Amino acid sequence: PPPPPQVASPSGSGAEEATGATQEVQRAMKKLQQANADLRNEQVDLRSRLDGLTEALREARREADAGKAKMEALEEERQQLSRAATGQEEAKAQAEAEAAELRQQIRQLGEERQQAVVERTKAQRDLEDAQQLAQALQEDKVQ
Repeated sequence: PPPPPQVASPSGSGAEEATGATQEVQRAMKKLQQANADLRNEQVDLRSRLDGLTEALREARREADAGKAKMEALEEERQQLSRAATGQEEAKAQAEAEAAELRQQIRQLGEERQQAVVERTKAQRDLEDAQQLAQALQEDKVQ
């Protein structure tokens, strides 16, 4: 510690001056000790707050990492759904093309059926005409 201040006293003895100086030094030492204790307490408080903030930062980083991983998983799922949707769209287009082809085949079969009905009807008429002709010929032979 620095040397005690010299206090000049116009009245009194040197012992009184020394006692006054000692008391002043003691008061200064108490103030210094109190200031040191206050600083230590503040340092402990700051260290505690720093530790709390450090842990909060670690937790925030863990949450951010977890959030990032979740976002990546969601993005992968979105891409898979997008690919699936694209595949479904392609399958739908393929099914629509096949359906159009089947409708065309159905129309064609309908036309062929109609043609077959017309030909059967004509053949039936021809058969009936031939039977009538044969019967007429048979009757002419009998007479």
